[in-house]
Amino acid sequence: MRSIRLRLATLVVLALSTSACAEVGGGGTFDYECPETPLLQVSLLDVSASGRNETILVERLDAIQVDAEKVADCDGELIVVAWAGPSSASDILFSGAIPVAGATEIGKDRKIPEAVEKAMGELRANLQISLGRLSPDNSDLIGGFYLLSDLVTGKGAGKAVTAHLFTDGISTSGAIVTNAATLNQAVVDRLVSEQTMPALEGIEIRLYGIGRVAVDVQPPQDFIQLVQNYSAAICGKTGALCSVFTTVVS
Repeated sequence: MRSIRLRLATLVVLALSTSACAEVGGGGTFDYECPETPLLQVSLLDVSASGRNETILVERLDAIQVDAEKVADCDGELIVVAWAGPSSASDILFSGAIPVAGATEIGKDRKIPEAVEKAMGELRANLQISLGRLSPDNSDLIGGFYLLSDLVTGKGAGKAVTAHLFTDGISTSGAIVTNAATLNQAVVDRLVSEQTMPALEGIEIRLYGIGRVAVDVQPPQDFIQLVQNYSAAICGKTGALCSVFTTVVS
């Protein structure tokens, strides 16, 4: 057990340092489509078992970096939270604006990479602490939605709220457990119908990495499809505008 924990810790440190070296800004030109109302971007990072895989963690941090770039370009606000299991098992990694001053759009764009790099540095440092505090043994998709509800209640009023959930969507704990060989569409339909979900109308939610786990041999395609169906249905029950992707980007 000790050797497995040491291996996990080594992979996590490598993933954090690798992502930290990633180029910010893709050339320094930013032209994101900004909403008419102030942007509130919420990015939830599942740090249960699969979420600590080196490759998956690097991809998710790179995607969150893009979220940070859009927030900086659109003068919005970014909230990034790590969670593993219920909504209470979570840590805020970053919360606030990423201010960039510039007399012109070009001048502003030149300063975005530095501002984003600073924000990501703070985020990674907090993530390193969070990975040691949160247990990797529990995964609960429902907990992510209730966490999102807690974060945007009040804070999202009058804002364009978008949320990205980076998770495999396979729950091993909580109200609904989906990592079972007996899972089928009838079971999915019943579980969704019985579950109470928070109201998240008006929010655009994208779930990335659904069905993708940290092993060389991925689950059967029919199981992945069931997990995607479940994730889409449970998200839709919140009233949000939902999209589900197996990969980390759409």
